[in-house]
Amino acid sequence: MLLLTEQKRLGVLMQVYILLAVDKLEAEQLPSLQSALPQMQDLITAFIAERPALQAELIVARADVQITPAFEFGIRFHIKQKKHLAEPIALFNRLAEQFQQDFVIGLWQQHSREDISFFGFEAGLGDSFMIAEYLFL
Repeated sequence: MLLLTEQKRLGVLMQVYILLAVDKLEAEQLPSLQSALPQMQDLITAFIAERPALQAELIVARADVQITPAFEFGIRFHIKQKKHLAEPIALFNRLAEQFQQDFVIGLWQQHSREDISFFGFEAGLGDSFMIAEYLFL
């Protein structure tokens, strides 16, 4: 596995994810989140459809699955340059404000994930420039 700095030097396409930060949820937040998931899914699906160059995919557990720390909901996409991070971060900032949720962004490498940064409603909106620096883009 290449180190992040080596990936940057070689211009390797990186797989990045943005997921709902379910481990930070309080029990009283779960019902409103469960009801908001279909609308959030529609917004993310439309975003993916409009941006085929991202090679993005929706990550979503079945609607009948309970929201637990293992629950995954978000997006996985490919980037090579900082500028490709701006639109996904902007989308999830809008979702954070609209649905009062936090998200985690990280790297997806060989069937494992490495969380890099939390952002959103409570954690503070994501700054694509700073997050790109954390990702060594």
